[in-house]
Amino acid sequence: MKTIKILSLMLIVSVAAVAANKEDLSNRVKIVTIEEGVYKLIYKQTEPANFDLKIVNENGATVFEEKMYRRAGFSKKYDLRNMDGGKYTFQIRENNTKIEKKISFKLLTIASISRIGKTEKVRLSLSDTKSKVSIIIYDGKDRVIFRETVQKGTNYFKIYDLSQVKSGKITIDVIDQKGLIKSATF
Repeated sequence: MKTIKILSLMLIVSVAAVAANKEDLSNRVKIVTIEEGVYKLIYKQTEPANFDLKIVNENGATVFEEKMYRRAGFSKKYDLRNMDGGKYTFQIRENNTKIEKKISFKLLTIASISRIGKTEKVRLSLSDTKSKVSIIIYDGKDRVIFRETVQKGTNYFKIYDLSQVKSGKITIDVIDQKGLIKSATF
């Protein structure tokens, strides 16, 4: 009976030590947002240690991985702007302890649609598209008269001559994979 009590006490002490170690690791890892999609990971460690870092997307796929050997803490910038916006998890594993820090971001495509003076010409520009973007132009009867797809990572500029459209107002929609970015009616 005495042996069982001693083993139980040892198990409780071991579990408490593991929990304290995990809490200690959690306090040593911090993620700071520099700008939308750019983060600084700060890892505070006084003794050199080996650890693994993974960045995992919301589907569970590893999008970045690195191993650090004999490092006594560091601060490093991670730029995720070339990936789709969404939820990501930084997973840091040191020995048998793993800590996760979650971030999420939304990258924006900036769209500008404007009429050129009193003409029937319209200027459309997109700045640094973050995903494929569709440009759809409708006539006054809501019929699609033009459709175009702009690829991810593109700066786009075009002037549309709409003088041949005779069915009233014209609507231009700019849509990405997450929905409507901008709409204008002339």
